[in-house]
Amino acid sequence: MPDSRLNINRLLNRGLIAFAVFLALPLSALCADSSNRWALRSNALYWLTATPNGGADVSFGSHFSAGVALGYNAFKFPNHKNNRGEDANPKLLHWSLSAEGRYWFKSAFDGHFAGIQVLGGQYNAGGLRFPHFLNGYRYRGSAVGAGLVYGYQWRIAPNWGIELSAGVGYLLLNYDKYDCGSCGSRIKSARKNYVGPTKAALSIVYTLPAGRRHADMTVPEFPSSTALPEADHVVAAIQQSAQELSTDSAACAAEVSARRCVTDTLRLTFRYPVDIAEFSPDFEGNRAELCRLDSVAALADSIIRVDIRGYASPEYTVMHNLALSEHRAISAAGYLARNYGFDSEMMIWTGYGEDWRGLVSLLDSAPMDYKEEIKSVISQKGITDGRKDALRNLKGGDAFNRLMQYVYPKLRRTVVEIIYIHNDIK
Repeated sequence: MPDSRLNINRLLNRGLIAFAVFLALPLSALCADSSNRWALRSNALYWLTATPNGGADVSFGSHFSAGVALGYNAFKFPNHKNNRGEDANPKLLHWSLSAEGRYWFKSAFDGHFAGIQVLGGQYNAGGLRFPHFLNGYRYRGSAVGAGLVYGYQWRIAPNWGIELSAGVGYLLLNYDKYDCGSCGSRIKSARKNYVGPTKAALSIVYTLPAGRRHADMTVPEFPSSTALPEADHVVAAIQQSAQELSTDSAACAAEVSARRCVTDTLRLTFRYPVDIAEFSPDFEGNRAELCRLDSVAALADSIIRVDIRGYASPEYTVMHNLALSEHRAISAAGYLARNYGFDSEMMIWTGYGEDWRGLVSLLDSAPMDYKEEIKSVISQKGITDGRKDALRNLKGGDAFNRLMQYVYPKLRRTVVEIIYIHNDIK
């Protein structure tokens, strides 16, 4: 008669492999999406058991991420005598696979998160001094289960973080118990339902830098840093496009002598509420900007490039504002793709984070006091030298309140520059 324990283990193994393959398919699609952010992590507490481990997470939208983690221990430890005076043959041979879906309360890879975890693996462990039940026995089997996780991630550098997380849940354990480290006979086979802690992690996290990329039209949602200089890439794009289209322009002029092809640029500014990245066509003056786009889109014979630059006001952390500005640009790109049919290949988005240069520029036209004092603080203190705290405390907080009222709302924006050619009457 076939060993039922063996059949159960085989079934669990095949289920875990199928689960890993099933999970890899959507994650591979997410990873191929240039708008998503990557993070790599490794659990330091797991390393204390001499188990190499690592994981990868990918964000989608502003508050969600999914990830997988793998641990594999193939080592045997120095031999010793167990509590019965026998050779313990200590080992913690095992592999584990887990997957998590997380919701981030602030933004992906920053602050508090809660999620769901699915996990499983196989083990062959015994002869260890701790925990005590492994001292005189060896256990061989498999486990599979699910649970809830909660944690917090701190940013300690632009791309580095520390994550503390814990989880509780349910595990189905199928195992064989042996009398001693390697030579004992099987004592029993059992199945156990376990409810309790399923995760404890202190992880080092590296978030891959987000660079200048083609915008993804399928991810419109999400709800810094030293100021980044605004590049002159739009002017360069116009010049390059004019050269590339010189042949088309000549053909256009030859075909219709009374008309000529003109390269032009439409600049739009979309506004956002505080700490919100999803584009709303009805927020403040966004509808009027879209009306301007409607009139030009009807005349444009060919759009060369759509350049989208996202910005944030500096209320929150540097990394949060950088992610916020990037997702604002993504959200605007998604709206333009869905409603105007813009091709993703012509769209470039960039997140510039906190716009300190724009802040200084807006001060000159803002109807407020303490302008020179604010400029002095910005020029004398860096982002990491207490600039934000100094602004909050300036003039007993009155200067900061005026910034919040007159300046910061105008920094929460995306700037869209559409470079196109059209026919113009001589």
